[in-house]
Amino acid sequence: MLVGHTLSFVRNPETLINNAFRFFGSNDPFAIVVAGRRTVIIRNVQDVAALWRNTEDLSIDPFVTGVFNSFGMSSIGKFKLLANPQEEVLDEFRAKSLLLQANPHNKPFKDLEREWYVAQLLAPEPLQMLLDKYNEILNESLAWRRLSAAYVLSAAAASVGGGNGGQEAKTVSLQHFCRHTVAHCSITTFFGHKLHEVAPSFERDYEMFEKNSWKIFYRLPPVLAKDTHRAKDRAVDGLVRYFALPQAERHELAWIFHTNTAELQALGVPDRDIAGFIMVIIWAINNNAHRMAFWIFAYLVHNPAYFALVRQEIDAAFASAPSPALANSSSSSSSSSKPDMDVLVSACPHLDGVWFEAMRLYNATSAIREAKHACSIGGKAIHVGDQLIAPFRQFHTNPAIFGADAAVFRPDRFLEDKGLARRKGYSPFGGGHTYCPGRLFAQREIYLLVAATLRRYDVGLVPRRGGARMPEVDRDTPSPAAMSPDEDVLVTLTPRLPQGAGAV
Repeated sequence: MLVGHTLSFVRNPETLINNAFRFFGSNDPFAIVVAGRRTVIIRNVQDVAALWRNTEDLSIDPFVTGVFNSFGMSSIGKFKLLANPQEEVLDEFRAKSLLLQANPHNKPFKDLEREWYVAQLLAPEPLQMLLDKYNEILNESLAWRRLSAAYVLSAAAASVGGGNGGQEAKTVSLQHFCRHTVAHCSITTFFGHKLHEVAPSFERDYEMFEKNSWKIFYRLPPVLAKDTHRAKDRAVDGLVRYFALPQAERHELAWIFHTNTAELQALGVPDRDIAGFIMVIIWAINNNAHRMAFWIFAYLVHNPAYFALVRQEIDAAFASAPSPALANSSSSSSSSSKPDMDVLVSACPHLDGVWFEAMRLYNATSAIREAKHACSIGGKAIHVGDQLIAPFRQFHTNPAIFGADAAVFRPDRFLEDKGLARRKGYSPFGGGHTYCPGRLFAQREIYLLVAATLRRYDVGLVPRRGGARMPEVDRDTPSPAAMSPDEDVLVTLTPRLPQGAGAV
């Protein structure tokens, strides 16, 4: 195999690509060799639009198949995802299978699946039902006495930034807080509590896998990533046990996952392949979300003035909610009031700004296609078998689009230009027919997490040797999506006092 640029691409693709563009002196597509393949890198916004439009010559299927290869899906399982459902649905499922009964264009599972995600994650009523459930679980998780040992490092009476005198404060790892809380709340929202009963270690196994999941996606063999592969296998084992339960015992399972598993069973996909498929979706839901939450919280605690503006907006969204002093409640009944979602997502410009900016600067997602037929992009000849990659962070850090300070985290740019988040070149959720159907849920789950945390708690920055420092991107660890920080941030959580109350 020709090594070419493989090592440089795996270690730090952004540096490699930036060096190449400086070398060529233009934004025209250029080719490198990665893992023995000709790989065309695209940076021009118009060229990306052409890539999204050209579904005849360019396909995402090989990339999807590669992901399922990484999770050990069998050849028969991968075949069924792309096969003609008229030929593959088993006889006993034909009368009820959506692949046959609600599929007028006879799309394969892989293509029809997107319509199911749209039906639950973009339609207002089903989305709101999921968010209500998520909010309830989130409030239970954030109750003072339920803050998890997975992220709480210590607890002591302390006077911290909020002026709460001797209020007890808990020191928390911000990275672990975001990873654990997002994973727990989303997994429980979509699968219910039964998964925790039949697979008590599932969340721990998932989080262990997810921490270094890049090793799976870069196809490192088990000998080089033993702990990650073992954690993945244990988590998949837990899902196999869960889906082996009678359907009546899985009544909390969200419609989208019920539909996915039912249709995969109708196709005759092996049970472990089904569990592996679901594991990929769980990863897609969680991996980006908790990292974006981290970057938002990290920016807020390092920028008190902006923190105060965001909290003011959040408190307005909770205008009819109970007092934040209820953080000490161990039940959700008195403290689970949710904010007005319309206010939270439509009238919180500073929260919007920090969300848009985190998605702009800390998102390493790319559009990836493989050429089925010869074509051209931006005047560059594309050969059959070429891989095309459009790294969105190349657009997101482009001064021509986002200004001379494009490399700086500055949320106010989205307040100064209200249309910036809709500008061509800002594509944190992709585009074309692969435009992420979970984008609204992703935004709202993070808004709810930030809102509930700031409503309940004063969040203080733990003093750091050498002084406070906003983390930078970890450039030594490959990232297939949201980027990790180069170090953790330690914060204190202290219950907020009621409006007008003195220290207690």
